Amino acid sequence: MKASLLTSRNVPAELHGEGRFVLPRRDFVPAYVKTNEKGRLEEKVEAALKLLHACKACPRACGANRWDNQTGVCQVGRRARVSSAFAHLGEEDCLRGWRGSGTIFFSSCNLRCVFCQNSEISQLGEGHDVTAQQLAAIMLRLQEAGCHNINLVTPTHVVPQILEALLVAVEGGLRLPLVYNTGAYDSLESIQLLDRVVDIYMPDFKLWDAQRSAKYLTARDYPEAARRAIKVMHEQVGALLADEDGLALRGVLVRHLVMPGMLDDTREIVRWLAANLSPDTYVNVMDQYHPAHKAETEAQYSEINRRITRREFERAIEMAREAGLWRFDGRRLWFRRIFYLGSTCYVIVLGSYEGIFATSVCLRSAGRAGGKFSAGLRQVRRVDRHAVRVRSLPAFSAGRRPQIQGPALSGGQALSGQHRRDLHPERIPRNGAH
Repeated sequence: MKASLLTSRNVPAELHGEGRFVLPRRDFVPAYVKTNEKGRLEEKVEAALKLLHACKACPRACGANRWDNQTGVCQVGRRARVSSAFAHLGEEDCLRGWRGSGTIFFSSCNLRCVFCQNSEISQLGEGHDVTAQQLAAIMLRLQEAGCHNINLVTPTHVVPQILEALLVAVEGGLRLPLVYNTGAYDSLESIQLLDRVVDIYMPDFKLWDAQRSAKYLTARDYPEAARRAIKVMHEQVGALLADEDGLALRGVLVRHLVMPGMLDDTREIVRWLAANLSPDTYVNVMDQYHPAHKAETEAQYSEINRRITRREFERAIEMAREAGLWRFDGRRLWFRRIFYLGSTCYVIVLGSYEGIFATSVCLRSAGRAGGKFSAGLRQVRRVDRHAVRVRSLPAFSAGRRPQIQGPALSGGQALSGQHRRDLHPERIPRNGAH
């Protein structure tokens, strides 16, 4: 029995479109499997590896001889570097399902976003170099763990290495949908190599204005490159299709992180999506921006050293609707854990796409067994996902309890900084950051 957050009984209309955007699971075969059967995947690998000799894997076209392990802007040589790989329950519902999205976070990035929420990975390059065989093994392990797809995060600069590993993985039995989760600063050469390989493109269209792109992304040509790449992505796979249970199988899912004071960029982006792709484009308008990296520490970026307001986010959604878009991603709670602290006190840990929240619950009187906990409910403290380590989430999503590492809390005790360090020593990369 599925311990499901998303089942065929509650698939949102924005996803299935009253049947218009349903692809029966029985009819789905991953694009890379078909390409391999025709003998074309090996050809793509050979063409992709040639890009490394004078690198043109991304729009920067730095010309570094990565084949000989020289590095350019991305600081990655011959081998891909992986920061982490796990069943991610923080992605869009149509990707995470009830067993998680098989997410592989690649280290480094061809962008230099001053507000990056994963700067340790994208800027400092934390991670380990892997061979094609090792990367293929990671993909196969995620499939064995029951993940619904293989989700390649920040893959632009390692497209040749991904294709090289995919050839090994498909021969090893990989059959999951392949998700290309990108910051959209992609070269046409790379996207064309991914034709009939990638099932789901998930570009994050960040900014429209070239001057802002130069300042905040260190890539003045970002808007032009993103428009060009996203248009080709849509030509390849079309609007997002999902199976009967609401799991994405093929198509484009566009993310857009609303930035403080930049609603004019949002307006132009959503208008372009509706006019140049389709009003049926599936869009995740994201509100989780918060100051990080240089945006938090350097005065020259003080204008984005704040979260967006509720009104800014509401206006962003209004702009998208006014442009004609209607397929918007929505999120649901993804786990709950209750810690017993005594006869009348509990701590409930709730997880959603925004992070982990801890709430203390104290009953005003010891009610009968099965009584409601609503009386006395109060929020203790938000625990940022960067500080959270939750073990056994894939097991929990199949019906077993998660384990939260660390000491028990005494009744009524808030989550102090010390408890945060003791409870949660490791980091989980954020959703939507490239």
